[in-house]
Amino acid sequence: MMSKRLMRVCLLTTVLVMIVAGLTSAATVITYIRHGSAQDLAIEEQAAKLFMEKNPDIIVKPQVLPWDDYNTKVPIMVAGGTAPDVISAHPALLMQIWDAQALIPLDSYMDADGDLDWDDVLFQGDAIYDGRRVGLPMKSCAHAMRFNEDFFREAGLETPAEMYWRGKETEWNWENFLKMGLKLTRDIDGDGNIDQYFYSGFNDNCNLLSTIRSFGGDVFDPETNKSLFDSPEVREALQMMADMALKHKIQPPPELTRQATVMGITFKTGVIAVENFTTCDLQDLDRDLPFDYWDLIPLPAGPKGFRVWGDTDQMVISSSCKNPEAAYRWIKYRSSKEVWDELYARGVRMAITTNPPRLSIIQSSAFAEAIQPLDPSMMVD
Repeated sequence: MMSKRLMRVCLLTTVLVMIVAGLTSAATVITYIRHGSAQDLAIEEQAAKLFMEKNPDIIVKPQVLPWDDYNTKVPIMVAGGTAPDVISAHPALLMQIWDAQALIPLDSYMDADGDLDWDDVLFQGDAIYDGRRVGLPMKSCAHAMRFNEDFFREAGLETPAEMYWRGKETEWNWENFLKMGLKLTRDIDGDGNIDQYFYSGFNDNCNLLSTIRSFGGDVFDPETNKSLFDSPEVREALQMMADMALKHKIQPPPELTRQATVMGITFKTGVIAVENFTTCDLQDLDRDLPFDYWDLIPLPAGPKGFRVWGDTDQMVISSSCKNPEAAYRWIKYRSSKEVWDELYARGVRMAITTNPPRLSIIQSSAFAEAIQPLDPSMMVD
């Protein structure tokens, strides 16, 4: 027969279980999706854990899909009304979501938020549609270049970074870029074939557009939607790009472009000095490369100065979200400097896979220290 003492213990245990179960069932569940890798998922799970420690009434469930799957599956979920509560959307995907009227604008939440520093947000225009703010950035991405410093040191040349800081557009421009390229493209073994190229080539659409704009051109007139490819400025930019490969031969010729990786003609193998690069992916800092050091640099200036492309992945709240207030609390935290600092204090270097969404993060330890020996100061500049 059960004693009274044991009965009381069992009753108390039952009551506590019911209370805990009640608290759990009362918590709001927020689903969150982004594109990325297994490393990104681990970071998102850590960020969600930090958030839930501060907000025990909200449960955040992150999901990460590879790039191709993401761009296929998310539009289907949006169209079917089954999208996660929070979607991290690159510019093209965000436009699709906006056009489908499948998100909740955030103006009312931001206006009521006394702690949100909108001026600290990078690329604010990415989040504005028809004058309404629809998201907060999860990460930013600048389309730039990186250079193998060994090439320049061995040839007794200044590095692109040194040229940039000394003279900005008067030094780091396409004219000087070509001059360096002619010196650093070489037939090392004397067999008549080039063994070392200066530049990987114009293989990034964002850098193509940036280069055209640095010459004062553009691809179309936004008012008339007419092509501007026949303008003198665009012609000059495109001729310069073609000459790099066909006339000056400082980059692999077109017939080798698609086979370059198979043939080992890549930046990572140490036979190309400069390549296009996006700053949202810095994993190579953790890898052994056949040279000592590399750094980042903006695209060279054209006749109209620097025209560097940058964009953000915006976290937006799906129109199917049942608790947008809780979702807003999550995206505000995930976009903040706070999450960067707290993750870094726990040994998580978010900077290796994610570029800062806030100006204040760029020079913080969580970014500047984490990506040593790279110099992030020109990103602010």
